[in-house]
Amino acid sequence: MIEKITKQQLINSVGKRFTKVYYNDITKTHICHELKSKKPKTEKEVCDIIGNNSWTTLQCHNCGNDFNQVIKFTDSFDKDKYLYICKDCLQKALSELD
Repeated sequence: MIEKITKQQLINSVGKRFTKVYYNDITKTHICHELKSKKPKTEKEVCDIIGNNSWTTLQCHNCGNDFNQVIKFTDSFDKDKYLYICKDCLQKALSELD
């Protein structure tokens, strides 16, 4: 599957994603509740709650840079395997084709 992913999508879904990972971690319960109650709208708001921007970084798997939008290529057999590729890297790859 191929789809566009935006940083705002990551921000909007951070509460659900963080809670899914840390639901049973008693040391993270307060963060889960804060994300659900405050519903952060910006990367800074998420960072203020979690303490870092790891949950809102949209990093191209080829060049390593952080972007506001990328293309997500998902493995058709394993939905948990995917690649984020930025526009520049995608254009470079396409230029390699005949």
